[in-house]
Amino acid sequence: MQTDSSHRDSGTNGEVTGYRPVSALAILAAAAGAVSAVALASPLFWTVPLLAIGLAVVALRDVAGAENDSDPESVRLPGDRKLGRWWVLAGLALAIGFGAQAVTTHLVHRWISSDRAVAAARLWVETVLEDRLGDAAKSCLPMVIPPSPGAGSRGFTMPDAPSQVEGQFAKMEVVEAMRKCATGAPIEAHCSGPEYVMPAAWVVHVSLGPCAEGMKPVRLRLLMRSKAVTRGTRQFDTWTVAGLAFDQEG
Repeated sequence: MQTDSSHRDSGTNGEVTGYRPVSALAILAAAAGAVSAVALASPLFWTVPLLAIGLAVVALRDVAGAENDSDPESVRLPGDRKLGRWWVLAGLALAIGFGAQAVTTHLVHRWISSDRAVAAARLWVETVLEDRLGDAAKSCLPMVIPPSPGAGSRGFTMPDAPSQVEGQFAKMEVVEAMRKCATGAPIEAHCSGPEYVMPAAWVVHVSLGPCAEGMKPVRLRLLMRSKAVTRGTRQFDTWTVAGLAFDQEG
Protein backbone atom coordinates (compact mmCIF):
# COMPACT_ATOMS: atom_id res chain seq x y z
CA MET A 1 0.00 0.00 0.00
CA GLN A 2 1.37 3.38 -0.99
CA THR A 3 1.38 6.25 1.40
CA ASP A 4 1.31 9.92 0.56
CA SER A 5 4.59 11.49 1.58
CA SER A 6 3.78 14.97 0.31
CA HIS A 7 3.45 16.22 3.88
CA ARG A 8 7.12 15.57 4.38
CA ASP A 9 9.71 18.21 3.67
CA SER A 10 12.27 17.74 0.95
CA GLY A 11 15.10 17.73 3.48
CA THR A 12 17.82 15.10 3.51
CA ASN A 13 16.71 11.61 4.53
CA GLY A 14 13.16 12.83 4.89
CA GLU A 15 13.88 14.90 8.01
CA VAL A 16 11.06 17.14 9.15
CA THR A 17 12.47 20.67 9.22
CA GLY A 18 9.43 22.70 10.09
CA TYR A 19 10.49 23.23 13.73
CA ARG A 20 13.51 25.37 14.59
CA PRO A 21 14.36 25.87 18.27
CA VAL A 22 15.23 29.26 19.71
CA SER A 23 18.85 29.67 20.74
CA ALA A 24 19.24 30.39 24.43
CA LEU A 25 22.59 32.03 23.70
CA ALA A 26 20.84 34.44 21.34
CA ILE A 27 18.55 35.58 24.13
CA LEU A 28 21.50 35.98 26.48
CA ALA A 29 23.43 37.93 23.83
CA ALA A 30 20.53 40.35 23.36
CA ALA A 31 20.22 40.83 27.12
CA ALA A 32 23.97 41.33 27.50
CA GLY A 33 23.90 43.95 24.76
CA ALA A 34 21.21 45.88 26.62
CA VAL A 35 23.08 45.59 29.92
CA SER A 36 26.16 47.07 28.21
CA ALA A 37 24.60 50.48 28.84
CA VAL A 38 26.19 50.39 32.31
CA ALA A 39 29.52 51.14 30.57
CA LEU A 40 28.32 54.73 30.25
CA ALA A 41 28.30 55.09 34.03
CA SER A 42 31.95 54.35 34.76
CA PRO A 43 35.09 52.96 33.08
CA LEU A 44 34.92 50.17 35.67
CA PHE A 45 32.12 48.63 33.57
CA TRP A 46 33.91 48.76 30.22
CA THR A 47 34.42 45.01 30.35
CA VAL A 48 30.66 44.46 30.07
CA PRO A 49 30.45 45.38 26.34
CA LEU A 50 33.50 43.23 25.64
CA LEU A 51 31.87 40.24 27.31
CA ALA A 52 28.65 40.94 25.43
CA ILE A 53 30.51 41.00 22.10
CA GLY A 54 32.20 37.70 22.90
CA LEU A 55 28.88 36.16 23.86
CA ALA A 56 27.33 37.41 20.62
CA VAL A 57 30.06 35.73 18.56
CA VAL A 58 29.42 32.43 20.31
CA ALA A 59 25.68 32.88 19.87
CA LEU A 60 26.08 33.45 16.12
CA ARG A 61 27.85 30.12 15.80
CA ASP A 62 25.14 28.48 17.84
CA VAL A 63 22.39 29.95 15.68
CA ALA A 64 24.13 28.87 12.48
CA GLY A 65 24.70 25.32 13.74
CA ALA A 66 28.42 25.80 13.49
CA GLU A 67 29.09 22.79 15.64
CA ASN A 68 28.82 20.63 12.52
CA ASP A 69 31.80 22.43 11.00
CA SER A 70 34.16 20.55 13.31
CA ASP A 71 33.42 17.31 11.48
CA PRO A 72 34.36 17.51 7.78
CA GLU A 73 32.17 14.52 6.95
CA SER A 74 29.09 15.93 8.63
CA VAL A 75 26.26 17.36 6.58
CA ARG A 76 24.61 20.52 7.85
CA LEU A 77 20.89 20.00 8.06
CA PRO A 78 18.43 22.84 7.70
CA GLY A 79 17.04 21.93 11.08
CA ASP A 80 20.42 22.54 12.70
CA ARG A 81 19.93 26.28 12.37
CA LYS A 82 18.27 27.87 15.37
CA LEU A 83 16.11 30.94 15.63
CA GLY A 84 17.48 34.11 17.17
CA ARG A 85 19.91 35.51 14.62
CA TRP A 86 18.33 38.96 14.73
CA TRP A 87 18.43 38.93 18.52
CA VAL A 88 22.14 38.20 18.39
CA LEU A 89 22.78 40.97 15.88
CA ALA A 90 20.75 43.40 17.97
CA GLY A 91 22.72 42.51 21.10
CA LEU A 92 25.99 42.82 19.18
CA ALA A 93 25.02 46.24 17.85
CA LEU A 94 24.03 47.44 21.32
CA ALA A 95 27.27 46.20 22.86
CA ILE A 96 29.42 47.87 20.19
CA GLY A 97 27.38 51.07 20.34
CA PHE A 98 27.40 51.42 24.11
CA GLY A 99 31.08 50.50 24.31
CA ALA A 100 32.11 53.01 21.65
CA GLN A 101 29.95 55.72 23.21
CA ALA A 102 31.42 55.10 26.66
CA VAL A 103 35.01 55.36 25.43
CA THR A 104 34.31 58.42 23.28
CA THR A 105 32.47 60.23 26.08
CA HIS A 106 35.29 59.49 28.53
CA LEU A 107 37.99 60.73 26.16
CA VAL A 108 36.09 63.92 25.30
CA HIS A 109 35.42 64.65 28.98
CA ARG A 110 39.06 64.01 29.83
CA TRP A 111 40.25 66.35 27.08
CA ILE A 112 37.86 69.16 28.05
CA SER A 113 38.56 68.85 31.78
CA SER A 114 42.34 68.77 31.35
CA ASP A 115 42.21 71.82 29.09
CA ARG A 116 40.13 73.73 31.63
CA ALA A 117 42.44 72.67 34.46
CA VAL A 118 45.46 74.05 32.60
CA ALA A 119 43.65 77.33 31.90
CA ALA A 120 42.65 77.66 35.56
CA ALA A 121 46.20 76.92 36.72
CA ARG A 122 47.67 79.53 34.38
CA LEU A 123 45.17 82.12 35.58
CA TRP A 124 46.02 81.38 39.21
CA VAL A 125 49.76 81.68 38.58
CA GLU A 126 49.20 85.01 36.83
CA THR A 127 47.23 86.18 39.87
CA VAL A 128 50.23 85.46 42.10
CA LEU A 129 52.61 87.20 39.70
CA GLU A 130 50.37 90.27 39.76
CA ASP A 131 50.81 90.27 43.56
CA ARG A 132 47.10 89.73 44.15
CA LEU A 133 47.82 87.34 46.98
CA GLY A 134 44.43 87.77 48.61
CA ASP A 135 42.60 86.60 45.49
CA ALA A 136 45.09 83.76 44.98
CA ALA A 137 44.66 82.60 48.58
CA LYS A 138 40.88 82.61 48.23
CA SER A 139 41.23 80.21 45.31
CA CYS A 140 43.03 77.66 47.51
CA LEU A 141 41.42 75.06 49.71
CA PRO A 142 42.14 75.45 53.46
CA MET A 143 44.44 72.45 53.49
CA VAL A 144 46.82 74.13 51.02
CA ILE A 145 47.73 77.10 53.23
CA PRO A 146 49.59 76.34 56.49
CA PRO A 147 47.72 77.39 59.64
CA SER A 148 48.76 80.53 61.42
CA PRO A 149 50.37 80.27 64.88
CA GLY A 150 47.09 81.35 66.44
CA ALA A 151 44.97 78.74 64.72
CA GLY A 152 42.52 76.62 66.64
CA SER A 153 43.04 73.08 67.80
CA ARG A 154 41.89 71.75 64.44
CA GLY A 155 44.74 73.47 62.69
CA PHE A 156 42.70 75.66 60.34
CA THR A 157 42.94 79.42 60.00
CA MET A 158 39.82 81.18 61.18
CA PRO A 159 37.69 82.24 58.21
CA ASP A 160 37.13 85.72 59.68
CA ALA A 161 40.85 86.59 59.46
CA PRO A 162 41.64 86.98 55.73
CA SER A 163 44.75 89.01 56.52
CA GLN A 164 46.20 86.04 58.42
CA VAL A 165 45.39 83.74 55.53
CA GLU A 166 47.10 86.06 53.07
CA GLY A 167 50.10 86.40 55.36
CA GLN A 168 50.54 82.65 55.75
CA PHE A 169 50.06 82.22 52.02
CA ALA A 170 52.79 84.75 51.25
CA LYS A 171 55.22 82.93 53.57
CA MET A 172 54.92 79.65 51.68
CA GLU A 173 58.22 78.69 50.06
CA VAL A 174 56.52 77.94 46.77
CA VAL A 175 54.80 81.33 46.69
CA GLU A 176 58.04 83.13 47.56
CA ALA A 177 59.76 81.42 44.64
CA MET A 178 56.93 82.41 42.31
CA ARG A 179 57.00 86.05 43.41
CA LYS A 180 60.63 86.36 42.32
CA CYS A 181 59.25 86.39 38.79
CA ALA A 182 57.63 89.54 37.48
CA THR A 183 54.33 89.86 35.65
CA GLY A 184 54.58 88.56 32.11
CA ALA A 185 57.09 85.83 32.89
CA PRO A 186 56.91 82.84 30.52
CA ILE A 187 54.42 80.22 31.73
CA GLU A 188 54.28 76.70 30.37
CA ALA A 189 51.63 74.31 31.68
CA HIS A 190 50.33 70.88 30.83
CA CYS A 191 48.01 68.38 32.47
CA SER A 192 49.27 64.88 33.19
CA GLY A 193 45.85 63.46 34.01
CA PRO A 194 43.35 63.11 36.83
CA GLU A 195 44.25 62.60 40.47
CA TYR A 196 42.32 59.45 41.34
CA VAL A 197 42.82 59.88 45.08
CA MET A 198 40.78 63.09 45.04
CA PRO A 199 37.60 63.15 42.93
CA ALA A 200 37.31 65.79 40.19
CA ALA A 201 40.98 66.80 40.63
CA TRP A 202 43.59 67.14 37.88
CA VAL A 203 47.38 67.34 38.08
CA VAL A 204 48.86 70.33 36.27
CA HIS A 205 52.62 70.83 35.86
CA VAL A 206 53.72 74.46 35.51
CA SER A 207 57.11 75.80 34.46
CA LEU A 208 57.56 79.47 35.34
CA GLY A 209 60.44 81.47 33.90
CA PRO A 210 63.36 81.65 33.74
CA CYS A 211 62.66 85.04 35.27
CA ALA A 212 66.23 86.36 35.33
CA GLU A 213 69.58 85.59 33.80
CA GLY A 214 71.13 82.58 35.47
CA MET A 215 67.91 81.73 37.31
CA LYS A 216 66.38 78.31 36.81
CA PRO A 217 62.68 78.00 35.97
CA VAL A 218 60.33 77.50 38.89
CA ARG A 219 58.59 74.18 38.39
CA LEU A 220 55.30 73.65 40.19
CA ARG A 221 52.85 70.82 40.63
CA LEU A 222 49.31 72.07 41.10
CA LEU A 223 46.31 69.97 41.96
CA MET A 224 43.29 71.68 40.40
CA ARG A 225 39.84 70.64 41.56
CA SER A 226 36.59 71.48 39.80
CA LYS A 227 33.14 71.88 41.29
CA ALA A 228 29.88 72.39 39.44
CA VAL A 229 28.03 75.53 40.49
CA THR A 230 24.51 76.49 39.43
CA ARG A 231 23.43 80.10 39.36
CA GLY A 232 19.92 80.57 38.10
CA THR A 233 19.55 78.49 34.97
CA ARG A 234 23.27 78.43 34.18
CA GLN A 235 25.72 75.81 35.36
CA PHE A 236 29.47 76.18 35.20
CA ASP A 237 32.62 74.83 36.85
CA THR A 238 34.64 76.67 39.47
CA TRP A 239 38.26 75.67 39.93
CA THR A 240 40.24 75.74 43.16
CA VAL A 241 43.81 74.85 44.06
CA ALA A 242 43.71 71.66 46.11
CA GLY A 243 47.46 71.08 46.17
CA LEU A 244 50.59 73.18 45.63
CA ALA A 245 54.21 72.04 45.72
CA PHE A 246 57.46 72.10 43.81
CA ASP A 247 57.44 69.67 40.92
CA GLN A 248 59.88 66.87 41.72
CA GLU A 249 59.57 65.52 38.18
CA GLY A 250 60.85 68.69 36.59
